[in-house]
Amino acid sequence: MGLDHPPCWSDPVTDKIQYIFNVIINERSVEYINAWPESRDKLARSDPHILKVAGIYLTKNLCGKLTRALYIDSVKNECRHVVRVYDKASSKKEAYKRFYLV
Repeated sequence: MGLDHPPCWSDPVTDKIQYIFNVIINERSVEYINAWPESRDKLARSDPHILKVAGIYLTKNLCGKLTRALYIDSVKNECRHVVRVYDKASSKKEAYKRFYLV
């Protein structure tokens, strides 16, 4: 898969990646929606860094601010949380560029 770091969460039996969020790119916002499996629900809901991330973001600054602690935890643990990204914006790449690259 080309990952520099292993996923923080994977199925203990199948070793398949367990996603933490679905990230939905909308025309004027980005949404982080819970995507973790039921087996991770108690762990996810007890982690304040994870709970802060879920929501709708109108600016990349707020998104970066609220995702930073979760990222720092993953660096300490030498892993990365994995997300699925869905592009729901009608302008496709333009919405992504507006949010992340500006």
